[in-house]
Amino acid sequence: MPQSQRRRRPQDAGPFRSERKDPRQIKQVTRKGQLSGDLLEPHESFSVDVGASLPAEFRLAGRPTSRTGPPMSRIPDTVKPHLRTFDGGRCRLLTAYLPSITLCMSVAAVLLIVPAAAHISRDYGFFTRDPTQIGNIPRYAGFLSSLGVMAWTVGAAVSLFTSAVLVSRSRDDADPRFFLFFGGFTALLGWDDLFLIHENFILGEKSLFLVYGAIALTGVVLFRGVFRNEATGFAQAAAAAFLLSLSVDAGQRLIERQIGDIRILIEDGAKFIGAVCWAIFLCKIGAASISRCTHE
Repeated sequence: MPQSQRRRRPQDAGPFRSERKDPRQIKQVTRKGQLSGDLLEPHESFSVDVGASLPAEFRLAGRPTSRTGPPMSRIPDTVKPHLRTFDGGRCRLLTAYLPSITLCMSVAAVLLIVPAAAHISRDYGFFTRDPTQIGNIPRYAGFLSSLGVMAWTVGAAVSLFTSAVLVSRSRDDADPRFFLFFGGFTALLGWDDLFLIHENFILGEKSLFLVYGAIALTGVVLFRGVFRNEATGFAQAAAAAFLLSLSVDAGQRLIERQIGDIRILIEDGAKFIGAVCWAIFLCKIGAASISRCTHE
């Protein structure tokens, strides 16, 4: 065959390439991150040029993937940090800008007390002190409601943190979007429970509960794959507890005539148990998702 028709071998096949020269002269990166001149099997080591651009088969929406390339479990540990920096800027946005935005909002909340106090002719302590001190009531008043707000906060914080971790590590886009969606929804429910938004909603309490139900149902439909693959016992328990609380609230007059003041205990107790079960569910699947992506 003429030399001009011979198929020329590419000089560089990307950062992961197989060298066919004398193997004793090739420095390879082992799983322990050490340089070795020994002859190793192809599936155990790679010759890596971390300065080269990452090939397309190792990128999916800005994150490393192994759908068409080698599995992440077969990529040396020294290479994985370099792969996971290709996150399309989303991880940088979360880690760099979100804390600053949160701090600015916190400062704004403090500064807003000044015009608010002047508007309703109240001192600053009316906005900053604990409600039990303002109302001159025992410290344990409303403790179950306070614990419920803590449960909402834990669930929302864990979900949003998990979403920030998975956005640069997970190969499945559904995972970070699931935690972002339900983390925001949980924060909204906690905000409502803390400030009793449903009690003063302009369209009525039932209308707002219908909106919450529609949001929850939308999330279940959008992320049904996540619910199918995860143990959802605590999620089901949370849904049952919320339905019980809403049912008692809807028929409160009739039920209170039958069982008296215990109706309030059942309604608020079921809501609290539902919030705790939901927070446990989010924490369990959040820990499992982070564990999976860090061991890939």
